[in-house]
Amino acid sequence: DLSSAMASLRVKVDGQLQRLGSLADRLETAHQPVVEVLRAEIVHARDQDHRRAEAALAACRGQLQDSSDAADEAIAELRHGMRQMHHDLAGLRPRLEGLEAELGDAVARLQHVSGEGYCDDGVQVGDLVQLSADPQEVCDSFEALPYRWDDMMSSMCGGTYEVLSIDGELIGLPAPDVGGSGIWYFSRSMVARVQASSASSRPRQFGGAAAGHR
Repeated sequence: DLSSAMASLRVKVDGQLQRLGSLADRLETAHQPVVEVLRAEIVHARDQDHRRAEAALAACRGQLQDSSDAADEAIAELRHGMRQMHHDLAGLRPRLEGLEAELGDAVARLQHVSGEGYCDDGVQVGDLVQLSADPQEVCDSFEALPYRWDDMMSSMCGGTYEVLSIDGELIGLPAPDVGGSGIWYFSRSMVARVQASSASSRPRQFGGAAAGHR
């Protein structure tokens, strides 16, 4: 009996295994199209991504090439401009040297004229000039002069005096406080010529009060 029961059970187990195998085959056959479709879609998507990446890389290469070409052109233009500039500078150098020589001659002539008793604004020894009428302005001008301000100078502001001496930017005016033989120096910017000197002699003219000293 036991042997018969074991044989019957073995038959039943084999039958179940066959049915499970058959069911597995049917399941695999049923899902095969879906798997194939999914595999094809994956391959297609991968190909598209690959093509897009290749296109992006090609665009980048083109932009880099264009940038390189533009940079080469810019460098060539810059070099050409620098060569042209050097050429122009070389042409200007003789002209600049000539102008420098002319300027030196002009400075020498001005220095020569200044040594003869003239200052840049045309005032010369013997001219009549008027001193600024503003004592504070005249006082402030002494900050740039090698002379000191004297309170007595305020009384001569606005007066007209004969130029006794010219020393560069300094105009020497008579100083009556020492009997008319002394000289007070003022900044050229503080005087204005009211009458030029003439070949004939003329008396000195004074306006306001006394003049200053050195």
